[in-house]
Formats: sequence, structure tokens, C-alpha cells
Amino acid sequence: MSYQTTLKIIKAGDLKPIYLFHGEEDYFIDQLTDAVIDQALQPHEKDFNLTVLYGKEVEPSDVIDAVKRFPMMSQYQVVVLKEAQQMRNMAKRFENLLELNVPTSILIINYKNGKVDGRSKLAVGLKKSGGAVVLDKLAESKMPQWINAYLKDKGFSTKDNVEQLLSTYLGSSISNVVNELEKLTINLEKGTVIDSEIVAKNIGIHTEFNVFALQDALSSGNASKAYKIGNYFAQHSKKNPMPLIIGTLFAHFNKLYTFHSVKNKDKQTQKQATKAYNDYFLNNIKAAAMRFSKEKLENIIQLISEYDLKSKGVGVSGKNDEALYRELIFKILN
Repeated sequence: MSYQTTLKIIKAGDLKPIYLFHGEEDYFIDQLTDAVIDQALQPHEKDFNLTVLYGKEVEPSDVIDAVKRFPMMSQYQVVVLKEAQQMRNMAKRFENLLELNVPTSILIINYKNGKVDGRSKLAVGLKKSGGAVVLDKLAESKMPQWINAYLKDKGFSTKDNVEQLLSTYLGSSISNVVNELEKLTINLEKGTVIDSEIVAKNIGIHTEFNVFALQDALSSGNASKAYKIGNYFAQHSKKNPMPLIIGTLFAHFNKLYTFHSVKNKDKQTQKQATKAYNDYFLNNIKAAAMRFSKEKLENIIQLISEYDLKSKGVGVSGKNDEALYRELIFKILN
């Protein structure tokens, strides 16, 4: 099951006796763990009925003994095994866990930075019961949509393409993204429309000099603006590392190239192929793609690949970031 589906089931009160939350996305694992705890226990019940154990500090027998205890003045007691990946042969040593029948206990196993072997008796059994949930990192193409939904859930709306801007600059770690979004919204009133100026003020992403402005300048052939942005990036390289900028440009022009292959297909196919999550982004991709031939885009993608290596110090000497940006922009536009 997905994160959203599992969260909905938990909040509906349908709790399983044993959960295995495993995968690469720590934020989802922590959120589902907190959701189970909050659903099973009232705040005043947690002092006596919530037990937190750590994989590197305990043996399976310690966990089982904790699960066998009875709650105190509560319907449930909850046992959380954190960092279960640090317990050697965890899945094998917990095979008998499925035979436990303690209706007043809920066990949550957090297994981060990887997945439990899906062939193990533990994983197979919990998958059948609905207690095993794999929580992978969110695909890059879905991050803007997730940011938009997160802010909407908190009572905010967006404009100026800020979700795409935030996604690019904050990376793919949801934990990091959430921390920055909390900083962004902490002093804003509910109902505020978050625009690029608010983002610049609260997170420090410049409204005029950002990678999307550079993409637009290159796509529209605005040389003076492109050079100006390139110079800004070179002068503020700590906040705008060149490999990040180059990588984002590669993704942009690759989407334009992909669009040429699906331009005669239906809109849904075009969205999926170009990773455009709504009509606004698809229309932007379409407009930019039509300014370049497929052959020109092939050349640009090759150029960007070359300068990606140069930005990392491969095959270049005596040239700083400003010179590299100037060369790359000139070659893309000419």
C-alpha cells in the first residue's frame, strides 16, 4: 500500500497488531509511526503505554517481552522498535513474531535506509495482513505536486511556480523539504498565497536569479538575461552549486527533447513522458520545445553533459564557473 492509503486507514481506526514500515524515505516512516501512536493512545496514556526500543540496543526477546505486557488504563499499549536495520538478521530472528496474539498490543518496526527481504517469513506474513508498507523516496517528478498538496493541507496556496522552484532547490529529501516549508510558513497567516517574493524572503531563493529564469532565458533566446543569471550563479556558487544548475538544465532540455517524440500523442501521454504533473507545466514544455528542432536539442543535451563534467573539474583547467557558464550559454544560444 502507498503512504497516503496507509495513513487514511490508520486515521480511520483500522489498526494492525504489527506494522513493518521500511524503505528509503525516513519522513514517511516517522509520520506513519506517529499516526499509529496518536490513533491508539490518548496523550495522557502515552507515559505508561508507549515503549520505544532501539535495534542496536535490544534482542528480539526484549521486544517480544515488551509486546506481551498489558496496557495500563488504556485499550492499547504500543511498542516501537526504531532503527531495526541495526539488529543483525532482524527478519530471520523475528519469524515467530507472527505467532504472537496479544490483542491489546501494537508493535511498530521501523526499518530505515533499505527494505526487509520481501521473501522473508516476516515480510510475507505482514504483507498479507496489511501491516508491511514499503516507503520509497518520492519520485522527482512528483515532488512539486507533493509540496503543493502539503501547503494546501496547511491552509496555503501558491503561485509563480513556487512548488517547482522549491522542489529544485530543496532536493529530494522530504524531511529537508518539510523543515524548509515549516520555516517558510511559520509566520504566515492561513490563507496566504505563497509567491516567489515570500519564498525569497523566507528561504533565500532569489526571485530573479534562479534556474527557472535561466531556463526561460535560454528557451526564449534572451542572451543578456542568460549571461546575467550565469554571472550571478558564479558569484554565489555556495548557494547555487554549478553541478546542481547543470543537472536541472539537463532535465529541462531532456523534457523538451522528449516532447518531440510525443507531440502528436494525447495530453495524458505527453504529461507522463515529460513528467509534467499539470497542464501549466505541460504548456510551458510544449512552448519551449517548439522553439528548438529535435537535432538542436540533441546538440544541447550533449553540450550540457560535457559541461556537467567540466563543472566537476574533469577536462578543464584555469577556467572558473563564470567562464564555464559563459561558454555553455553561448554554445546553447548559437
